[in-house]
Amino acid sequence: MEQNRYSERKKSHSMGREKRRFVGGMEDLSKLYDKECDRKGNAIYIHIPFCSKICTFCSMRRELSPCNPEYADMIIRHIDKISETPFVKTCDIDAVYFGGGTPTSMEKKDLVRILEKLKSSFLLAPDCEITMETTLSELSPEKLKILMESGLNRLSAGIQTFSTRVRELLGRVGDGNFAVERMKEYIDTGLSDISMDIIYNYPGQTLEELQYDIGIMKTLDIAGFSLYSLISMENSLLSALHPEDMNINDDMERERLLFDTIAGEMRRDGYEFLEITKMVKPGRDSYRYIKARNTGKYTIPLGAGAGGEIMGGAVMNPIDIDQYGEFTHNPMKKMVPVMKDEYNKINKAVSSLQLLKVNPGDFPPDSVSDMEKLFKDLICEGYFNKEGNDYHLTDKGIFYGNNISMDLWNYFTGKEDSEKTQR
Repeated sequence: MEQNRYSERKKSHSMGREKRRFVGGMEDLSKLYDKECDRKGNAIYIHIPFCSKICTFCSMRRELSPCNPEYADMIIRHIDKISETPFVKTCDIDAVYFGGGTPTSMEKKDLVRILEKLKSSFLLAPDCEITMETTLSELSPEKLKILMESGLNRLSAGIQTFSTRVRELLGRVGDGNFAVERMKEYIDTGLSDISMDIIYNYPGQTLEELQYDIGIMKTLDIAGFSLYSLISMENSLLSALHPEDMNINDDMERERLLFDTIAGEMRRDGYEFLEITKMVKPGRDSYRYIKARNTGKYTIPLGAGAGGEIMGGAVMNPIDIDQYGEFTHNPMKKMVPVMKDEYNKINKAVSSLQLLKVNPGDFPPDSVSDMEKLFKDLICEGYFNKEGNDYHLTDKGIFYGNNISMDLWNYFTGKEDSEKTQR
């Protein structure tokens, strides 16, 4: 029987991170913006927290309402207030990501205004990756073409499944045929970098349903896809409607079978893992945004509830829409925690796991011997292979990647309730 140190699978890499011990002090955000940027290849994250329909499995930070018509003005005002600072004027941007919510719930004219403002206000790389999340019902091919004309060059479509039965279960708009045809329409626009989300391990899922989704993905020949095992959220509508079916997280053997089926089938079609929840066709989807977030780059946060980092300062914008609107009149008048250099080193090393490999030498010097011992144990247990000085996640390691990441964080934060990193 396969040796396994984990009794459950963690499905989010941010769970349980205790950062307070790494805070070096509080700093006026305006002072951080007054500094010149000292890193290349940074990112911008724009949060659009509106949805016209809430999926039954979702518990994300969003509002069930049409997009506030003043929201674009808030973001543009925020950009105007920071655009002339030394930080922004020297900050190379390699990736922009519109997340949500459903960013495409915003009117196309407002999205175009934001895209044009980004191009005129920031040092975007000539080939800057500009991604927008969308549902199929909120983005017509005509709207997509207009956004492409303003610089959008990567699309992340929330499909979840092509099964009509399961789309109804998950609260998606449109049946399976609609999903297939809409994806074909996106492809026909000429946009080459189209990614999609696929959910597995939902209540009642059969291998036949999984193979059906896999077959359509192969036929569409998309650039990449993210694969997420359904997280049973207590405050989601799905959990409320089907409480008897939400023990899906208890059967890790079944969950692993579904994961291995996706990974194996899509590898045979030329896909490779780029990070622990994403497979891509090499050369077609580089997903620069996730690379920036996991390699120690800065992220400028725009929009209500958006978070990022400016010159070592952890920045979180107000979550409430009205409060964010007020905030944008003077967005640099804010005290933010500045993290110690130790945190930045540890965070960069641990985050590299999201990109499938880690080097024990990247951790603080006094922990290197412990890290090397841990990774040797993890090799013996089948979670890693070693290549040179780097330890690369195996499929088993990718499956449990968030567990390993949490173990590393718990080692450094000393959480008493952590799963032990050493035996």
